[in-house]
Amino acid sequence: MPPKGSKSKGKSTEAKSRAGEGSKKRVEDTLLMDQTAAKAPKLEETIEQLNVKNEKIKQAMLGYAMFDILKFRDRLQFGKWNPRLLIKAQITSLVELFQVNAVDQFNPAHVIPLIVPKNLIKRGTYMTEISNNTPIPVLQVSNDAPTNWSLPAAGGQHRVAALETWLEKKCAQLNEYIVKERALRKQDPANVDEAELKQWNEGAKKEKDALEGVVAYEGAWIVSLFDDSMIDESLALHIARNETKHIYMESLMEGLIQLFKIMKAQRSDYQQVKLVPQSKGNASRQRELLRQDYVWDMLSQFDTAGVHYWHADFMLFTEFYMTMMASYSGVS
Repeated sequence: MPPKGSKSKGKSTEAKSRAGEGSKKRVEDTLLMDQTAAKAPKLEETIEQLNVKNEKIKQAMLGYAMFDILKFRDRLQFGKWNPRLLIKAQITSLVELFQVNAVDQFNPAHVIPLIVPKNLIKRGTYMTEISNNTPIPVLQVSNDAPTNWSLPAAGGQHRVAALETWLEKKCAQLNEYIVKERALRKQDPANVDEAELKQWNEGAKKEKDALEGVVAYEGAWIVSLFDDSMIDESLALHIARNETKHIYMESLMEGLIQLFKIMKAQRSDYQQVKLVPQSKGNASRQRELLRQDYVWDMLSQFDTAGVHYWHADFMLFTEFYMTMMASYSGVS
């Protein structure tokens, strides 16, 4: 039978334990730390500041209007808040986009912002909200506007330059149809080429009519109007910023593949690919590639094999274009 521990020893251990209780306290057991309950989800401070600016801009907004940015180009004042120079490469790129994707000049996402004195604009020539059922009014200046009136713009000068070049190309394309139409009209009915006449009636005439409708808008573009008395320098600079930080810019090869997949989903093939008139940029090259049966077949095989092929090291657009369109690839 083991010996019993002495009482004095037991009391000593218990006393030591009580004495050490104070040293085992943690900070969380005290009121030294902030114990405030966690708050609801919160945006970063930078975004909250931007939201405050956006709300002020919303309150300063007068509305939307349609404005001929080519006819009144000299009345637009650029550079006050957006000191960008006109860069030829940017204009060329925009023209190419207009050629390929068409000009979406009345989309509110593409507005050209104008920061103007409210009394400079004639009442009733702008609308507070965009409605699909209501035409956008044509902007007019008030009758008592000074003769040297101008409209300060917080952006859009590259669009103005690109639209001018694009419109020139469309007018040249339309003129080709007009010349062809006049030549056909003057021919002797007994000697006219029936195939040429059929091609005009079934295709070219529709394209000419469509072009006439597009060109009729001339320099019309949607603009947004802001009361300059409610816009300070900080807000004007915010309006003038190009917000592209959250936009993924696809590569040329991705654009080719996306175009291929869209056409494939529409049950189209290389025979339905249409070239872009008067365009020699990369978007035209994409379509030029897709018009080749061997390129279409190759992309079809890659698409079946899996997405990893699209991102292979050799799938670089320039090299791919030069290889596929070389004489040894079947195109002279």
